[in-house]
Amino acid sequence: MNEQFFMVLRDNRKEIIANTIEQLSLGTEYVPKEVLKDSQLKPIIVEVLDLIELVDEQQEQRLQTFFRGSKRLTWSIATVLHIFDCIGLSVYQLIDELAIIEDMTKEEQLIALEKRVIPLRNRFVQLHVDMWENTLEIQRLALKELTAPLIPIFEKISVMPLVGTIDTERAKLIIENLLHGAVAHRSEVVLIDITAVPVVDTMVAHYMMQAVEALRLVGTRSMLVGIRPEIAQTIVNLGVQMHDFETESTLQRGVEKALRSINRKIIEVKDS
Repeated sequence: MNEQFFMVLRDNRKEIIANTIEQLSLGTEYVPKEVLKDSQLKPIIVEVLDLIELVDEQQEQRLQTFFRGSKRLTWSIATVLHIFDCIGLSVYQLIDELAIIEDMTKEEQLIALEKRVIPLRNRFVQLHVDMWENTLEIQRLALKELTAPLIPIFEKISVMPLVGTIDTERAKLIIENLLHGAVAHRSEVVLIDITAVPVVDTMVAHYMMQAVEALRLVGTRSMLVGIRPEIAQTIVNLGVQMHDFETESTLQRGVEKALRSINRKIIEVKDS
């Protein structure tokens, strides 16, 4: 590709952009209507056309700058690929209409164009994937902090309220947070509240027993609270041995028992 080719692309840029958007409007399966209305669409097409002219380090620097920008693409990979295909088709149509480079046949020009566009498309998609993976990792870490928090409610007493289904990954996180939290808060008693856990099966019971044992090893007493009648029946039917568990049916009763264990109690003060 030479400067003559890129000059023609620049001179016909409006036509290429218009043809690209027209092609995108036909592919609604890959390009939702909201993408066609997105204010970022035209700048992205312009960005890609600029990138086609760059090579190696210049192109990579421009790509990195783009993906570090404040505006993040929320489009799917299929949409990004389709946009590249439509841009390539629009440029192809331009090559087909014009004899852009006098000393190259149309086929040679197309091959040269492919050598520019395909690596750029692959790199663009890779950076797009990396951006989303990084976003998901940040969200995962944030969720990790929120999914199983250990909350100190009194001196030496903490509660871990569990909400939702517990799978293997989350169970390991619960144990990790229990251990770190119990040590950090100097908790003598930890209440594990399963009121909002919809299902307690053999796996969940197994991890709860692991949690109790782990807490015991760091010198913390643990109590399982919020055991609803249906959960109790399920545990019995499963034949799960829970002799090492201290249990209470509600969080309130668990708190009262925990306070007694550290020689404290809540006293109701009447108005004088």
